[in-house]
Amino acid sequence: MAGLGCDSAPAPEGVWVGERALAANPDANPDLVAIARRIRLEFRPNRRYILTVSSIPEEGRVAWSADTVTLFPQTRLGRPIQGEPPIEIRRFGAWLEAVIDGERVALQPESR
Repeated sequence: MAGLGCDSAPAPEGVWVGERALAANPDANPDLVAIARRIRLEFRPNRRYILTVSSIPEEGRVAWSADTVTLFPQTRLGRPIQGEPPIEIRRFGAWLEAVIDGERVALQPESR
C-alpha cells in the first residue's frame, strides 16, 4: 500500500463505465439484463468513489499510484460494511481494468 495516494500520480477522475459478460436466459428481459451487466465507477472529490454494479451502489475511499487505483469499500446501499477486501484497478492509458466478482472488466470514460 506504500505510495498509494501520492500526489506525483494524477488523481483518477470522472465517470467510468463497463459491462460484465453475464450469461442471460434467452427469455430474459433485455433491459433487465443490460442493468445487471452495467458497471459505473464515479470518482468524487476528497478521495471518494461510488461503484455501482447491477444497480447496487457501494461507496468508500480511493487511493492511487501511477498504475493502480485501489477502492476501499465502506458502505453498500447506504449501509456500513466491514471486512470487504479492497478492489484493485489497473490503469491502462485511456481505460481501466477491474476484477468485479471474479470477472475482469474493462472500464472506459463515460461519453457525454
